[in-house]
Amino acid sequence: MDQALNTRKFERIHALLFAVMVCFLVSVVYHYRQHFYFHGDSTATTPLFNPAAHFGDFFDIHRDVADRSPYAGSPCNYFPFAYIPPYLLTFFSFETAVSSYLITIIFGTIAFLLWALRDLPGGLKTRAILVLLGMNYGFYFLLDRANWEGLIFLANAYFFATYHSKSRLARESGLIALAGAIASKGHPAVFLALLARD
Repeated sequence: MDQALNTRKFERIHALLFAVMVCFLVSVVYHYRQHFYFHGDSTATTPLFNPAAHFGDFFDIHRDVADRSPYAGSPCNYFPFAYIPPYLLTFFSFETAVSSYLITIIFGTIAFLLWALRDLPGGLKTRAILVLLGMNYGFYFLLDRANWEGLIFLANAYFFATYHSKSRLARESGLIALAGAIASKGHPAVFLALLARD
C-alpha cells in the first residue's frame, strides 16, 4: 500500500516537473521568436539581460581576427591562442561561421552529457539532458552571445572524458585539448591539480 502510494506520489512529482520544464522551454522559444523574428522589444522578465546583443561576443572576436589585429580593438579577454581557431572561420561569411560554431557547441555539449550520464536509464537520461540544457541560464547565454567560452568548455569536457581512458592516444589528445583551453583563457589551469595528484 505504502509503496503504491509512494509510486503515485513520484509519478505526480515527475509530471509536475515535466510540466514546469515544458512551460519554461515554451516561454524561451516564445521570447526568441518575438525578438529575433518579429523584432519586438524584450521584456523585463527575459532570462537574458540584453537580447539585442545576440551573437555579439562571436562577432567581436570574428571581426578582430578577420582584421588580423586581435589586440587593436576593444580590451581583450582571451590569451593569444584563443584567436587561432576562430581564424579558420574567417574564410566563411559571418552567418556560416556563427552557425557552424553554434552547431558544434550544441552537439558537442549533448555528446558530453550523453557520456557523463551514460549510466542513467534512457528516459531519465533524456529528461536530465533536457533539464541541464533547457533550463540552464549559462547555456542560453552561451548560445545567445555565441560566446567563445563554449569551445573552451568543450576542450575541458574532452579532457574529462579522456582522463581515465585506456587509450594513450585519447589521454594525450585530452591533454592537448586542456593545454589549448589554458592557452585561451587561464581558468582551466585549475584542472592541472588532477594531474599533480597523479
